[in-house]
Amino acid sequence: MNPTAVTDKTFAVTAAELFAVRVDPDSYPRWLTGTKNISNVSSDWPARGSYFKHTVGFGPIAIPDRTTVRDVETAQLVTLFVRARPVVEAIVQLDVTSNGDACTLRMTKDPVSVYKVIAPLACPLIRARSERSLQRLKDFVETQHAPGISSCSSERHRSARIAGGALLAVSVHITCDGSVGQILGPQSTPYTQNQLVPA
Repeated sequence: MNPTAVTDKTFAVTAAELFAVRVDPDSYPRWLTGTKNISNVSSDWPARGSYFKHTVGFGPIAIPDRTTVRDVETAQLVTLFVRARPVVEAIVQLDVTSNGDACTLRMTKDPVSVYKVIAPLACPLIRARSERSLQRLKDFVETQHAPGISSCSSERHRSARIAGGALLAVSVHITCDGSVGQILGPQSTPYTQNQLVPA
């Protein structure tokens, strides 16, 4: 089934650099339109089944709910189940195609359950929100990696599993010098982003 809304955006950063921001829930209010705050990020984020709670809305309207990871495949694909009831429930897929030092992100949104009924009417609004969000994400990510910027870094520690079932600690660093991620396995054995699979 075709998704209700598809939006593409090209970024002047690598797929790994973009992945580091996409899996950092604390960054969402800075680029995802309508996101007010993030709370209660599960300790195994971004493994399959992990989640974070959020509040979305505009002005005085605030809707609390949560987003859950349905799937994650290395640094390329993240699929989320997003809820902001009673407004929407949707499957959101963030798929990245790498092109050297740049990459293209495709965001697809497909409302589910009863929300599919209103999807045709809501499609223009969904696409407009997606376009604005990806432009804000582009501005945010590319600013983080712009030459001469030295005062922007954050860190998040999570866990996930690699092929073979080994549990890893994930230390995601978002910095301005291109150091965006390090994944440590048992006894601090380094692994690359491409070895990360859902728990």
